[in-house]
Amino acid sequence: LRDTLVNNGYDSHRSIQIIGLIVTGVTFVVILLGLVGNILSMVVWSRPHLKSSSSVVLTTLAVCDTLVVLSGLWQDIPLFHQSLSGYKSIYPNFYSTIENFIYYNYYTLWTRYIVSMVIYKMAVTASMYLTVIITVERYICICHPFRFEEWCPYSRTCKFVALTLIFSVLYHLSGFWVLRLEEFPYFTDGKIITLYVPERTELHGNPYLGLIRNFWVKSFVDYLLPLSCIIILNIITYIKLRRINTKRRAISDQQNNDNKLTKMVIYIVVEFLVCTALRWVTYLMPSTSTYTFDQHCLLMQSRSFFNLVNSSVNFVTYFSSWPPFRRTFIQMFCCHRKRNQSTPVSPGNPNQTSNIRVSPV
Repeated sequence: LRDTLVNNGYDSHRSIQIIGLIVTGVTFVVILLGLVGNILSMVVWSRPHLKSSSSVVLTTLAVCDTLVVLSGLWQDIPLFHQSLSGYKSIYPNFYSTIENFIYYNYYTLWTRYIVSMVIYKMAVTASMYLTVIITVERYICICHPFRFEEWCPYSRTCKFVALTLIFSVLYHLSGFWVLRLEEFPYFTDGKIITLYVPERTELHGNPYLGLIRNFWVKSFVDYLLPLSCIIILNIITYIKLRRINTKRRAISDQQNNDNKLTKMVIYIVVEFLVCTALRWVTYLMPSTSTYTFDQHCLLMQSRSFFNLVNSSVNFVTYFSSWPPFRRTFIQMFCCHRKRNQSTPVSPGNPNQTSNIRVSPV
């Protein structure tokens, strides 16, 4: 896209601004659709007839994804502003008055660095480990079906979900003490204003704690452990699922729904891995010193965009891949469709009775 704009007469600086403007518009659309989709997912998964160990995890995952979208939006407003203000024919200069600059400085430092960024990291970690939980749950359901009721009861799954949320909060709680804001008086236009400058605390400046926390702990807890579990268990589950589908002769409604639910989870994992890989491609690019300011902002927008897509696309997967979710959604929001008299089979709930449909041999 950049080469096309340059060939059509736009200079490199202007082409970067146009691309940033396009990314900003697409990101706002993704945010809007993601919020609507996650809210609808929470409503549908919380229905009584879908109550199961899987629905608990997926409902909580939708809540965490909503927090990721909201905190990510709040965190990226300065990037959106930079993209829009650079295109002055559409958006006026925000720094036209000193009052606006004071507000921007106050907002950016207090809410973006101190609050939004920490909440964002908490939600991302919770979302990742909830994906691990649903992966383990589907692995047990497919590979160890006779032990599923013993190993994955509803109450135990709720406890693991609660522990995951508590761990995510405690793990990033120190982020509130990593930075502090120092007041800096500034004299301009005959006025003395206060600017807020972020300063690293002693906790952040300790080289030994920084090496342990930023390299070893983050590498293992944030990436190596969850991604290894997700990839390995989903590969094993996928292989087992293919063997079941090729050798099956008779299958019940419950088994059929479990298999479809497992496929849906695999689709979610694939989306998660693709978005994570694309985001890491931007991190592996050369040092930011080789980029202009506009190019650096565009790179940061791209990273945020992939995170937002990952947290916004699950509703589409739920609706397209699992019939009970789609059927419940249609019954709730499409009044012209008559409710089925039979209750949809709950996912991963072996205690629920269902009619057995035996396929011909």
